[in-house]
Amino acid sequence: MKIRSHSYLFMFLSLFNVAEVRADSNAPLRLSDLLAESSRRNPGVLAMRQRWEAEKSKIDAFRLPADPKVGLNLEKIRRGKSPKSKNAGTDMYMVEQDIPFPGKLSARKKAQIHAARISQYEYLRTLLEIQADVTAAYYEYWQLLESLRIRRAHSRILERFSNVTERQYASGRVMQRDVLRAQAEADKISVELSNLEERLPAVKTRLNALLNRPADSAPGIPEEPRVNFAAPDGAGLEAATIASNVDLKAAHHHIEHSRFLLKEAKLSFLPDFTAGWARMTEDGMPKVYNASLFLNVPLYFWKQRAQVRAAEADLGHAESEWARMRNEVTVDFRVALADIRNAARMANIYRTSVLPRSRKTLEVVESGYLANRAGFLDLLDAQQQLLFEELAYVNLLTEYGKARAILDRVTGLSVAGMTNDQRDTGGTSHDQTH
Repeated sequence: MKIRSHSYLFMFLSLFNVAEVRADSNAPLRLSDLLAESSRRNPGVLAMRQRWEAEKSKIDAFRLPADPKVGLNLEKIRRGKSPKSKNAGTDMYMVEQDIPFPGKLSARKKAQIHAARISQYEYLRTLLEIQADVTAAYYEYWQLLESLRIRRAHSRILERFSNVTERQYASGRVMQRDVLRAQAEADKISVELSNLEERLPAVKTRLNALLNRPADSAPGIPEEPRVNFAAPDGAGLEAATIASNVDLKAAHHHIEHSRFLLKEAKLSFLPDFTAGWARMTEDGMPKVYNASLFLNVPLYFWKQRAQVRAAEADLGHAESEWARMRNEVTVDFRVALADIRNAARMANIYRTSVLPRSRKTLEVVESGYLANRAGFLDLLDAQQQLLFEELAYVNLLTEYGKARAILDRVTGLSVAGMTNDQRDTGGTSHDQTH
């Protein structure tokens, strides 16, 4: 009975969740809410954050030397065969501690601090990439809904044209080919609507997957991209990008990590120590204390030389990678900025000039057709031109939103407040040291 009651409860909650999803299917869908949700729920983001936490936890382990060794030695020596003879006992207590040469633990710890920083910026890179993917999926979803809305509106326009053409054909004012052409255009747009509706579940599924939602969840109604028609300050924004880009910051910490590993490799030529202390007690004898200090001799120095060469090569690779990354970031920034400016400029032209003129043209041609001053092909051309330009405007807004997401990913300014290099490492930026 308990299992059955739990099943009923599960079914009730499932139905409630489905009803909730359906109730929210027409609710406004804000991009800012989705970006915040993706940072909390996306599995890739959560995995990279756990990796960062793991690397931070290793810092204390590299700060301390190896555990001390504790020993106990018990000996019993029989002095004679007589039952009255006493055995001699010797007890020895020993403690040993390996002590790295001064500077080795510090270099190892600082190298791990920068390794943790690399993981942090890899986490932030993943977060920015996921947010860019969410933004792209969001605007693709909006584009699809807008395309459906526009085509449905034009389907109604073609239906109106078809009714007018049939009445005029019945009165002998137009030829039958105009009726057939109107019906053909209506069928064509009907097929396009069916194709777009077939794509709709896949677009929703992609957005839900990025948010780690159930695949069949109803996302809601997205908002139109907000276009900033004023040209952004390219020079100032590019300088800010070089200072805040997460890939460049990760590359900088790769350099610092390699630098401290090189320091540790050079210190491997110096000996480590082993300090020991012992206390020995023997029956009938005073206690004896013993202190010792051992040094390991780096006799096979060619091994250390190989480690130094490898560390120097890693440092050179990290510095070259930083330079390559800076060039790549500069190119990505300028391409994204150009795409934003072009999309904003073209969208403004369509919004203020092209679309109003095409709508007015359709009105004039339709009035002329009703007054028998324009042909049906002129009417269809005006309608097709308006459809093409309305879809082009939607595409421009979508491309603007996607380019904006790419620019946000390249600049890294949206996550700049989540880092604190100066406080954690006490270092300077790579731009200041190179």
